[in-house]
Amino acid sequence: MANDIKVPDTIVDDILDLSDSDPDTALELIKIVRNHSDFDKFPILRVAAAMAYGCKGLIHVLRQKPWINILTANKADIKDELGLTDEKLNYLELALQEVRKIEEGHPGYLKQCRLEGEKIGIVETKVEAVATALEKCRPGRVQQILGKTKLRYFGHERAFVSRYWEGADFKPFLDVFFTCDPIVRSALMLSIGTHKGCEYAYVALYEGVQIAEKHAAIVSLLDDGTFYLGLPPEEKPEKKEPEKKRKKASSKNYLAKEGI
Repeated sequence: MANDIKVPDTIVDDILDLSDSDPDTALELIKIVRNHSDFDKFPILRVAAAMAYGCKGLIHVLRQKPWINILTANKADIKDELGLTDEKLNYLELALQEVRKIEEGHPGYLKQCRLEGEKIGIVETKVEAVATALEKCRPGRVQQILGKTKLRYFGHERAFVSRYWEGADFKPFLDVFFTCDPIVRSALMLSIGTHKGCEYAYVALYEGVQIAEKHAAIVSLLDDGTFYLGLPPEEKPEKKEPEKKRKKASSKNYLAKEGI
């Protein structure tokens, strides 16, 4: 039967190469083999699909404009300078949908794509660029697709630090993935504490793109890459004397301040 046809390794290699040089052709080939019974035995094919969609939506144009730092650029700069139309943003969504399927079927596979000695591989770097651009242009969409998100994706327009903790180093917590209900789109980093030898950031999360009077969720992001909803077990928040007037979040946005 057609769906029992094996997928030769040489074809897999060719598709992977084409995902960067000729993404349209790569996607056509992937479409042909996607229904074969062996398809999900080759997570590299989903990697190729993710890379192809990423190239169509972002990576190719990003290479043409190397002066743009996707991590620090704001939404307007990304959309205008990179020409991220709705069509291209849809490609970025398709890329992350493939990533979600890889993570569900083959947890940790993206790390296996690293070359020896790499702390982060080229595949992961491209996924980060795709997720960052998509989240800046369509707030909340990364969490909706991947089921998780992180503060770095919010960028300097939507991640703030409390004025009580200005000058504190929140950088170790920016890449800690977390999940919560509901979908969140902005954050206020409130404080830093310690738990069983780890430091953690205590963070209020909000459904809108700006912080509000009422948060949607609280997370503790640990510098070992894990997180808790609320405070870590057996931790209690530091007691402070009540203030007559609530202070607003610092206008000195942390991510912008650190040039992240």
